Amino acid sequence: MPVENKSVGDSIDGAYALSALQQMSEVYRVPLTLFYLRELSYREIAAVLNVPPGTVMSRLSRGKAMLRNKLTFNTSQF
Repeated sequence: MPVENKSVGDSIDGAYALSALQQMSEVYRVPLTLFYLRELSYREIAAVLNVPPGTVMSRLSRGKAMLRNKLTFNTSQF
């Protein structure tokens, strides 16, 4: 029988992930929302937020790490 490698994304539902996203600081929540839910490019997000594309990249990277950490921590409690 093959061993399954489940990631956090495989073990949570969308409502739970959205709830976790809503609890994040606006600085990280907005770029994540624009990227994943609105499917905007880095350049488009930079224009919407009036920040350089490098700032968008940084906020997305940090925001993804924070969200992953939050989801991993919360799902490990079950």
